Amino acid sequence: MVARCSHEDGLALSCYTTMKGTIMSEKSAVEENAQTEPQPKSLTGECDQARTDPSKQIFMALCALGLVGCFFLPWISFLLATLSAYQLQEIPATEIRLLWLIPVTALCLLGSILMKRGVRLAALIAGVTPFLALLYYLAKYGADLFQSLKVGAVLTLCLAGLLLISCGFPKTSKP
Repeated sequence: MVARCSHEDGLALSCYTTMKGTIMSEKSAVEENAQTEPQPKSLTGECDQARTDPSKQIFMALCALGLVGCFFLPWISFLLATLSAYQLQEIPATEIRLLWLIPVTALCLLGSILMKRGVRLAALIAGVTPFLALLYYLAKYGADLFQSLKVGAVLTLCLAGLLLISCGFPKTSKP
């Protein structure tokens, strides 16, 4: 049996009853309060920022669905034809297959929203992936790539930017 009482000087007194008698110990209120301070928010833990706001989750889910849908819209004009990212997969170059990371990360975001775990991290990854792909292809093909981009690629970049903005940054608490 444990009894706890507090004194006017801020000390807590605990009494433990054992077979041989009663053991008393004192703890200061400062030590007790230090153990109950809230832990900082993490990218994937129970304190996920987007987990508490259902409207933010719906917005992220719509952006993720938009990223998947944009994969099938015209992305680039190539030799008098406009090709979607899905159609670009028929080109034998292996680096074109990197574009599959965009809908895959968007589907992972939808899964994390449904599971309500790691939403912010999944949104960050899904939002950064199109920009990393753009940087890779800019380095490979040069600035002429911007002239051949079509509505699918532009919408993908816009949705990715909205995802990154919706993630926000964790709020820091003032001590």
